[in-house]
Amino acid sequence: MREDNATISLVLKAAGCLIFDIAVILAFFHWFSFFAILSPVKSILMLMVLLVGLIVFNAVIFPPRGWFQRVGIVSISSMITVAIAYAVLSNLVSILAISNSVVTYIVWELILLSAFIMALAAIHWFSQRIAQDLRLQEVEQNAKQSLRAQIMNIEASLFGKKGDEDLSQLRQSFKQLKDRLNASTPFGRITGNSAVLDIEQAVHGNLEYIHLQSKLEMTEASKNEMGRLMKETLDLIKNRELMAIK
Repeated sequence: MREDNATISLVLKAAGCLIFDIAVILAFFHWFSFFAILSPVKSILMLMVLLVGLIVFNAVIFPPRGWFQRVGIVSISSMITVAIAYAVLSNLVSILAISNSVVTYIVWELILLSAFIMALAAIHWFSQRIAQDLRLQEVEQNAKQSLRAQIMNIEASLFGKKGDEDLSQLRQSFKQLKDRLNASTPFGRITGNSAVLDIEQAVHGNLEYIHLQSKLEMTEASKNEMGRLMKETLDLIKNRELMAIK
C-alpha cells in the first residue's frame, strides 16, 4: 500500500513538473518570439538560462534516492530555497540585462551561477559537519549506555550477594572505580586517538570479566582477582585521562 502511494505521488509530481515546464517554455516563446527574430543570439542565451533554471527547479523536486536521509531536513530546506532563488533571479536578471551587450549578459549570469554553486557547497559542508556531529553523539551515547549497564550489573551482583563472605574491601574498590568512571570524560567522546580507544576497549573487557566473576561463588582467589582487575581498570582510566590531555 505504501509503495502504491509512493508511486502515485511520484507520478503526480512528475506530471505537475512537466505541465509547469511546458507552460513556462510556451510563455517564453509567446513573449519573446518577436525578440527572437531581432536578436536570435540573445534569445538563445535567454532560453538556455530558462532551461537551466527549470532543470534546477526539477532537481529539487526529484532528489536522488536516500538524499533526504543523508543530508537532513534543515539542509534540504536550505538547498531548495537557494535553488528556487537561483531559478527566479537568473531569469529575472536575464530579462533585465538582455538589453546590454552579450558579454555583460553572460558575465551577470555566470556570477549568479557561481554564487549558486558556492551557496550549495557551503550548505553541503555544514550539513556534513552536522551529520558528523550527530554520528559522534550517537557513538558517545551508545558507549555511555554500555558502560552504565556494566556498572549497574556489577553493582547489583556485589551488593546483592548474601552470605558470610566479607566483600567490604571489594565493594570499596568498586565504589572508587565507579566514582572515577563517573568523573572521567565520557567514553566514546575522544576520537582519533587509537591509544584511548584501546584503553576504553580494555576497560569494557575488564568490567565484563568482573561482572562474570561477581555472579559466581566468591572464593578468596576470585576476590583477589576481582580486586586486582578493579585496580588495573582504575589505572587504565587514569592513563586514559592523561592521554586525552596530550
